[in-house]
Amino acid sequence: MWIALGFIQQPHEQEWTMEDIGGRIFAMHLLKYSKHREAYAYYIWAPKDLKIIPEEIGNLIHLRCLKIVIQNLTMLQKSLCNLYHLQYIISESPGEPSQPKVVDFLPSDINNLSNLRYVKLSKKCISSICRIGKLKSLRELNMFDLRDVSGYRIGELEDMNDLCKLGINCLENVKDAEEACSAKLCAKRRLTDLTLCWSNTDSRNTDLDENVLDNLHPSKCPRNLSIKTYMGESSAIWMNNVNPNFNLEIIELRDCLECETLPPFGQLPFLSH
Repeated sequence: MWIALGFIQQPHEQEWTMEDIGGRIFAMHLLKYSKHREAYAYYIWAPKDLKIIPEEIGNLIHLRCLKIVIQNLTMLQKSLCNLYHLQYIISESPGEPSQPKVVDFLPSDINNLSNLRYVKLSKKCISSICRIGKLKSLRELNMFDLRDVSGYRIGELEDMNDLCKLGINCLENVKDAEEACSAKLCAKRRLTDLTLCWSNTDSRNTDLDENVLDNLHPSKCPRNLSIKTYMGESSAIWMNNVNPNFNLEIIELRDCLECETLPPFGQLPFLSH
């Protein structure tokens, strides 16, 4: 309506369409006024020149779902961490987006959003979250890169018992079987999709790889299981103990170059791939 009435004019020598300009102004307008604090879902779309969402996003204190579609978004505002009811964050970049600097993209207190269930960001951004274990309500953690640094070790997963999908990378940074146990995969009863990765095939202690894998025992066998760059000679004990709850449908073993024994594929009634 604003465009039709002539309230919005297209600037000269700009690539924006009238819809681009209207969408940007509309988003800024909604964020500015306090009456929208009652919003439960919010969608932000803006042309490619906008790189930071407005600080006023922190005023939407009842927000449950936030979707952001901005091509060259460089960071999320610190005020986002005030939205303690937030359950979903979806950030998409249409076209060919530039890659944000991961170290600056997420505010450091993002782990205070303890009600978060689903976060759609780049894998590198997710793995940059220090003490991610505080996000106990998270349902999906597609890939968590382990580091030998406090706040990024496998023990962060201990209390994330609502996870349905989990990927763990850089398992060579797990020092022993006890540390592997600290992830407590056995307590994650909703887990249906599990990926376990070592990041290289360099010379490693094969016994350590086997002990780590043995102690990453899920409560029940997931439907989808992927193991990559494992250097142990045998598959995990829990993979060989077939029982009625063993509902594995898809298994991927990639670059497991030293593995001499495989799970009993013929005894897996639901296996399809």
